[in-house]
Amino acid sequence: MKAVRIHAHGETSDVLRYEDAPIPSPEKGQIRIVVHAASLLPGDWKTRNGVFGDSSEYMPFVMGYDVSGVVESVGEGVDEFDPGDEVFAYLPNAGAFAEYAVGPVEVFARKPANITHAQAAGVPVSGMCAWYALVETAQLKEGQTVLIHAGAGGVGGCEDGFGIGLVQTSTGSGDGVGMLQIEARRITIIARDQLGIGDDIGRGPESGGANNAGLHGLDPIPAIHPVTVMHERV
Repeated sequence: MKAVRIHAHGETSDVLRYEDAPIPSPEKGQIRIVVHAASLLPGDWKTRNGVFGDSSEYMPFVMGYDVSGVVESVGEGVDEFDPGDEVFAYLPNAGAFAEYAVGPVEVFARKPANITHAQAAGVPVSGMCAWYALVETAQLKEGQTVLIHAGAGGVGGCEDGFGIGLVQTSTGSGDGVGMLQIEARRITIIARDQLGIGDDIGRGPESGGANNAGLHGLDPIPAIHPVTVMHERV
């Protein structure tokens, strides 16, 4: 099969190789899929550059974490899925940037019929970050107000989608403001330099000016709970 692999850590043009690689076999508790789409995450370039540590012992290493595709075969003990099922997943050991990918069955979910593989591949990490921020950590309730920084980004976009029943405000800049206008029927859109509103929840990137500016712009109310999630810049 063809795959995007690295043989050493480094910058993109120096280490990324599109080359032939062995087709992985599903072990006990795993499934193998035919990859239809994969998305690029901050974790991908951090893995490539060695930010997460030295992965030399696993090289050559097939890149890619978020994936969507069709089940091709299943390993021993797997009865949750059958060949032909459409699924998507976050692969904890990577391997999405290839024609075939394998992973433990518990990380896969059925792809909704009303979204494409490309859309599904953009959900896992961003969706989990958004869910953890708004539901698990902030424990938002209907009617509360949420300020979502970088609402046109991956995590921000998922948070916009999860926010049904909330009073939402999303910030953006440049082309992102235009993207957010698609959701203007239920989300108030403001430029980052126009902050100055009260919010129950403020969510922004882990670092950078947007988060700090947003927190400084919030009215001093007791209910403010800043929630930090993965930085979305790549």
